[in-house]
Amino acid sequence: MDGEDYLAFKSDIEAELLQQKSDLDVSFYELGTSSEYGAKYSAIDLDFLTVLGAKVSAGNAFAFSESVKQGIAELKNYTETVSASCPQTKFVVAGYSQGAMVITNGLGELNPNRFIYAATFGDPKLYLPEGRGSYPDACLGKNLSLYRIFAPNCHTYQGALDAKVPYLENGWYGKVGLWCKNQDLVCGAGFSFGTPKTEGNILSNVVQSALHAHTRYPDDGIYELAARTIVEKIRQVYPDHFYENRIVADKQDAVIMINYSGMYGVTNYYRKLASALAEKITARGGRVAFWTYDDTRKTTKDLDLTTNFKEFSAYLWSSGSWASGTKDHPNEFLSGVQEVLDTTNWRTGSIKTLIVITRTPLKDPDLNGITGGMVKASALKNGAVSLYVISENEELGETYTELARSTGGDAFWNIDVSNITIPDHDFRKSNLSFSLQNYHSKPNESLNFMVATADEITTYEWDLDCDGIFETTTSEPSISFTYQVETSGYIQAKATDSDGRARLASAYIEISSAEPTAPSARDLKVTQKGSSLYLDYTLGENTLGLYVSLNDSPLGITNTGHLEITNITESGTISVKPISTEGAYGNTISGEFTYSPPENSLPLAPQTGVK
Repeated sequence: MDGEDYLAFKSDIEAELLQQKSDLDVSFYELGTSSEYGAKYSAIDLDFLTVLGAKVSAGNAFAFSESVKQGIAELKNYTETVSASCPQTKFVVAGYSQGAMVITNGLGELNPNRFIYAATFGDPKLYLPEGRGSYPDACLGKNLSLYRIFAPNCHTYQGALDAKVPYLENGWYGKVGLWCKNQDLVCGAGFSFGTPKTEGNILSNVVQSALHAHTRYPDDGIYELAARTIVEKIRQVYPDHFYENRIVADKQDAVIMINYSGMYGVTNYYRKLASALAEKITARGGRVAFWTYDDTRKTTKDLDLTTNFKEFSAYLWSSGSWASGTKDHPNEFLSGVQEVLDTTNWRTGSIKTLIVITRTPLKDPDLNGITGGMVKASALKNGAVSLYVISENEELGETYTELARSTGGDAFWNIDVSNITIPDHDFRKSNLSFSLQNYHSKPNESLNFMVATADEITTYEWDLDCDGIFETTTSEPSISFTYQVETSGYIQAKATDSDGRARLASAYIEISSAEPTAPSARDLKVTQKGSSLYLDYTLGENTLGLYVSLNDSPLGITNTGHLEITNITESGTISVKPISTEGAYGNTISGEFTYSPPENSLPLAPQTGVK
């Protein structure tokens, strides 16, 4: 790791050790920060997700592979040097993007007995065999790799630079885990069910979505999730350095939204209420945002998610005047809630909560035509966000009860500002999640569904036909189901503990008889002339473009039909990987070339074949 990713990962590991009350002596080292250990690793600044024009320079592509080798050499030298002076030292190693390649390719160079764990994030050499094919095992919830810690896309199979096979070296079983975010094309998770296609340049849209996913591992809470797994591995090795009454709790992301309407005369009461909620959430390491809405079809994000209570308080108490509209005016509650659900950057694995304070009754649909059903669908799509509504009396509050409880939340009234219980109610429960975020099969195939939570659960309820009704109850966190007909939508699981607290999880399913069309390229011709390579090809059906790599180094994505690669300085292999319109990879085709100086240049015969 380097730069911001290293600092974010380090901070999350330290925070998790503190939360779990460990007195273990831990030190950190970032590759490339010292020349003391032989080769000094320096990540090459190559953009994995560049959209190529008709010509591209090989540039640093040849240096990229050398950089990975330097990283492996430094990692090996560092661990051997430390082990020589402190033989009892154990190591945890983690890498993001190119750094993940250092780990993936370097495990065979390291002594596994010295390591507790190795973690990769956004690995361009990822390998999950259960994700291969149109209807892979992963999409049926079956045969998931043991090192698949977080890869919610069931079609994730291999990374942009193909796969490291086998992914695990001898001695590393149980010591390696990978994290690959949905829509991160670099680690092969570009396929996204349930996401509407965006109008305009599809190639640009897919690349921008992938870039957004690949560069936001710290912001989206992935390192926080990984820190828990890693610290648990450390605890197993050093149990005496952890106190028995350790605290293990999921972080909370909460949006507090206040309805301006009808607030005349009670402004301070509701501000104090919002302040008390925010203070409890942030005191426990959660994030809180502040939104407002009114009767004029206007919803405003006053403050994005933050852990800084003082910042929240400043925005809350300077948020302007309060409208004096009547309590029964048709309000924009549903529109405001849907906007919050769809635009908030909810952290992966967090407890997601939307708390609305209002003095007006629910109107369904609202003036914009948004319905409660649409809001419930948005809550499921965004990771099962729980909705809580606070109103001033029972008659008002009950208009929201059915909708709130359908999301795993609730409606409250006659709340005492000195004894706010909602954050306690929500924070004490852990997040619930499916093993995968999407499942895909043909009718009459048996699918396995499994959910996980840190809490002790008494019952699990399942809505597997996407109708919003929990039709099956089990005592175990897993269930099998066979779909007889084509179905698509969000399934749900509800887990309830002995205190009656429930939490929801959601995942998208698509059961279809239509055979997906795999992306492909044909008529590939690679021609060498001097220091340039020329690629000509034809894209197949459902094929957006090609991911081009040179000697296991990324060049970018193209769909021009003709590509010139300049500044070739050595022999090697050029590879192209077809990409579907949803971002799924097809089979890689590669051609080898032998470099010769310009004065002795000879055309290279067309090279084809699946690598």
